[in-house]
Amino acid sequence: MTHEWAKARGIHLNLTQPGQPQQNAYIERYNRTVRYDWLAQTLFDSIEQVQAAATR
Repeated sequence: MTHEWAKARGIHLNLTQPGQPQQNAYIERYNRTVRYDWLAQTLFDSIEQVQAAATR
């Protein structure tokens, strides 16, 4: 569905290869920051709580 949406709008998607996180270092750095600096500081009881906190 995403590919169809992008193609209809003339957008070319460049996806990273599986197992090659260094191809998108900015996103990997952000994900690490979220995991260690944000999620590790709070004890959540459910995935819904994590999603609500991330949305805020």
